[in-house]
Order: sequence, then C-alpha cells, then structure tokens
Amino acid sequence: MYRSPNFKVSKSKQIIVFMLMLVISGGVFAAQGNFAQRPTYAPGEILVKFKEGVSEVKKMSLRSDRIEEQHGSIRKASLKKTVTPSDIEHWKLGEGESVPEKIAELQQNEDILFAEPNYYMYKMAQPNDEYYKLQWGLDSIDWLGVWEKVPKPDCSNVIVAVIDDGVQISHPDLEGNIVSGYDVLREVDDASPHREFFSHGTEIAGVLGAVGNNEGEGIIGVAWDVKIMPILFNGIKPDGTPPNTLDAKAAFEWALENDAHIINYSYGAMGVGETLKGVIDRLEQKNILLVVSAGNGDVNNELVPLYPASLDNKNIISVAASNQADYLTSWSQYGFSSVDVMAPGENIYTTTT
Repeated sequence: MYRSPNFKVSKSKQIIVFMLMLVISGGVFAAQGNFAQRPTYAPGEILVKFKEGVSEVKKMSLRSDRIEEQHGSIRKASLKKTVTPSDIEHWKLGEGESVPEKIAELQQNEDILFAEPNYYMYKMAQPNDEYYKLQWGLDSIDWLGVWEKVPKPDCSNVIVAVIDDGVQISHPDLEGNIVSGYDVLREVDDASPHREFFSHGTEIAGVLGAVGNNEGEGIIGVAWDVKIMPILFNGIKPDGTPPNTLDAKAAFEWALENDAHIINYSYGAMGVGETLKGVIDRLEQKNILLVVSAGNGDVNNELVPLYPASLDNKNIISVAASNQADYLTSWSQYGFSSVDVMAPGENIYTTTT
C-alpha cells in the first residue's frame, strides 16, 4: 500500500514492529466461507453526529424517540485514563424504516455532520485442528537468523493491545507478559474470554508474546518479553450479533488512552464510516501502529475493500496470510496496493484456551 513514509516509530521499537508484522496476519487464519454473504451492518440502527453549535431543541426535533444511547464515553473508576467522550449518537429506527434511506435523508440536513450504518466487524481467523498445528512460522521468517544478525531489543516496555475475543490471562505461557486489559462489552477490567471456545485472542497473544525460557506449555512468542494488553470486544451479546462499529471504537479508544504502542486487530468490515475512521486517525496522530488482517475471503481488496485494511492511514499495516510453502494461502485476500506484507497464517501452533 502506498502509505506516507512520515509515520514515526521510535528506533527501539522498529525491530519488534518488523517481527510482529511478520506473524500477525491473523496467526491462525482459516477460510470461513463467503464473507460477502454476511450482513454488512446492524439493521434498524444508524450512527449520527450533529455539527458544532446545533441547539438542543433542533437535536431533539430530529431525534424524536430514536436515540438508543450516546456512545464513546467509558467511565470506570478503575481505568488509568478516561476515554475521550464522544457526541456520536446511536439511533434505533422505527419498524420498516430503511437504513440507507434514513441516512440519505439525514445527510441532506444542514445540522447533521454525518450519518452512517453501524457496521459489523467480522473475525478474519478461526482456530485450526490441534493435530495439524506445527510451529513452522518462526522458521519461515528466519526468526533465529534475525536475532543472530541483529541484537534482540528489550521489548519489555512495548505494549501490544490484542483487540479480540479475550485472552486467557492465567495461561502459563502468557501470564508473565499480560498487563491490565478491559472488556468493552461488560465494562469490566477482566478481559478473559466469555466462553472457552472463544480462543482466538489467546492464540494471537501466544504468537506475539508467549513467554520464552519458561516451563509452561512449550510455546514461545516472536517477541517473548513484549507486554500483551487484552481488550475484549467480541463475546456474548444478548442479541447474538457480531461486534460492531461502536464496539470497535470503544476498544481502540481504550488502547489509545492506556498507552498501547501497537494494536493487533484481526477483524474486518465491508464498510467504513467517519466513526471508525475518526478513531483510527487519532491512533495515527499518537504514532500507534495498527496491524490488521487483509481478510480471508479470497478476493482482491482493490475490487472488494475490507476495512480497516483498505484505509490509507500511514499507521496501518495490512497483512495477508502465507502457507508453509511461502505462497499466498488459497483463502487469503490480496491486493497490489492494499496489502503491505504476507506472513505465516495457516496451521500455526500457539497457545489456546
């Protein structure tokens, strides 16, 4: 992807960033069927932001009884910092109202800054069969060869936020590298998976930073002393729906306000609006690297964009998945200008719940 070279990463983090992006393509990618057949956004919901200076009277006349909640402010006494409040509103439409038609109507109103769908965020990876996993990815990227040529940096001050379905913080190969996390769905500090079968975040954490030279389960991460910040945004919801724009926004903001240096995000949406772009812009302004999945739908991202991978922010690294022969997997998405690097992403041996 043609991104500006002006994004700055401190020299002490350059090596870890390089190594992380080589194995962060999803780590445990596997095809999930036709991505395009899934719903793009939540039915009957829109996100709305008024322009500055609009009176409360005008806002109320447009809102009627639609407003579901005012989003973006996570206020927990236990947080190190309070997430920046937002004036993005989450509206519920009436029965039979069309999301595209209502958005088109609101966009004609001079008091509305933007109106957009509440896009669904889909996981771009699934765990593979235990009996076929081999920790071949480290050899594929010549992991030991790199450390022989370049002294391994001290990564203990680097925090990588894993925005996913939680991390098993008690895992013997992970607990030594876990820092405080957050569950944005339940608004609690415990970012453990809601159910045992939610294991993808734990697997990603192992690929990134499983503790080395210990007597755990025998897994070693590519940066074995990096700090892992688990942020759960995909879990059990009363309506059973996938994570959406607002969940992603809350997760990114928590990472931003709690000093993450790098974010791993193995999810994607078929659309993007100002809500998500706005928070990613803020990550860029703070020099926070966002490493994302290129997708697993076996399509060209130039023709069928996936977000945030297809955004042109300078801080985004979009990663496709390679197989054990160092070729693109049969299911990975690709793109000449929308994918930055290819990395091991199939049959990866790692930690699990």
